[in-house]
Amino acid sequence: MSSFINYLASGEMPIPCFATPETHNTPRAASRIGGLAFSKIAYMINKLLPLPLFLHSGFEIGERLPINTGLGFEDIDTTKFTSDVLPLFSSGSFDWSGETELIDFIINVNNVIDKYLPSDEDYVINLIEEVVDEKIEVEGKERKSSPDTIPAKQIVSFEMNSSKKDAKLVFIANYDSQGTTFDLPIESADRVSILLGSGILTTRKNKVELGLEKFSFVLLLKELRN
Repeated sequence: MSSFINYLASGEMPIPCFATPETHNTPRAASRIGGLAFSKIAYMINKLLPLPLFLHSGFEIGERLPINTGLGFEDIDTTKFTSDVLPLFSSGSFDWSGETELIDFIINVNNVIDKYLPSDEDYVINLIEEVVDEKIEVEGKERKSSPDTIPAKQIVSFEMNSSKKDAKLVFIANYDSQGTTFDLPIESADRVSILLGSGILTTRKNKVELGLEKFSFVLLLKELRN
């Protein structure tokens, strides 16, 4: 994911594409490790990227049954997904009575992000490599990470311009199965507030520290002070 965001930041994408957490050929987002929490992270990333957003029917209610098994099922047992089960080949229906839905989450995210997204001409996105390289604590134990370690790969972090003058949006997600704490590349003098998500911000030794639970995210508004 970090590599893809870096690719977008370069501005060299030759073919426009949709941003979507799932398609009719892939596993459902809610069926991946982390369940609905993973779906929320995926939606946040797709909503923030400079790409047209596409939602596959059923994502909004946390549907787990795939339509087809065309892509990304190499490590998944597909023997139970026979043609009489998959909706691509037979009749199917969604469970609209379930309690696992993302509709209110999507509405809230759209209202907040649309308020702060910059105009197309001001859209600049940059990967925050310091967060990936300098994770300092996992479950209370100090541990140095590098881009080659599993914990580092489970962190997605980028910043972008916002519609507010002298302010940037900072998105950080931890899609690991354990919580983590790390320093942010943010000056303590800058004003930082959480717009969406849940995390613990602490100023310590002129640094801003962020704690994230497993499969969680924050969208921060960083107001720069001259």
